[in-house]
Amino acid sequence: MRQVLILVLVLTGTVLSPVLAGHAAAEVDVEKAKQFVLDGVARTSKILRAHGEPPDVISGRLRTEFRRGFDIPAIANFALGNARRRLSPEQRRLYEREFEELVVQTYTSRIIHYGPRVKTDISDIIRFTGHRPINDEQVILHSQVNRQGANWVKIDWRIRRRGGAYAILDIMILGISQAMLYKSEIESVVSRNGRGVDGLVDTLHKKNQEIRKGRKPADVTPR
Repeated sequence: MRQVLILVLVLTGTVLSPVLAGHAAAEVDVEKAKQFVLDGVARTSKILRAHGEPPDVISGRLRTEFRRGFDIPAIANFALGNARRRLSPEQRRLYEREFEELVVQTYTSRIIHYGPRVKTDISDIIRFTGHRPINDEQVILHSQVNRQGANWVKIDWRIRRRGGAYAILDIMILGISQAMLYKSEIESVVSRNGRGVDGLVDTLHKKNQEIRKGRKPADVTPR
């Protein structure tokens, strides 16, 4: 299941993130939301098919695509939970920087390994099966993503439209919210280190250093 998430997470519901949820209202433009995801899938597929490029070049392009597709500040804010209310401006800046670096490094370092599995036809990668509006800014897109040698796997995308721009807020794999997984891990680190957000920032920084050296971090990683 990790392989499926690695394949799709940088490309751009059953369990919904409470902080990101809203009241039912008018539906967003579903076709534009779908196209937003498809465009991200197509761009990332092209990046991964450039097997002759150096890994650092591919990684840099994937990082750009990830930041283009996901609302990382919103995800970081949600993952921090109630502790976000006690942040100073400087703590918020440091935390968001390290959180983004962790997420981007984790996925870009792993997705490169699965690049050769990406096919050229987008219909071989993802297909939409339905949608569910959340409010006038958000919609859940139901899809299935192809995993080589296995059945198509259910992936739900939580998409937000704001000011004409689209962004991914969460991905649910078989109903499991990835934002909720990050929230659980972050809260666990905060409660264990005894130093609050400062300790969390230090922990994230150390984990980012471990990833740069090619070592797998023990916590705050996607399932």
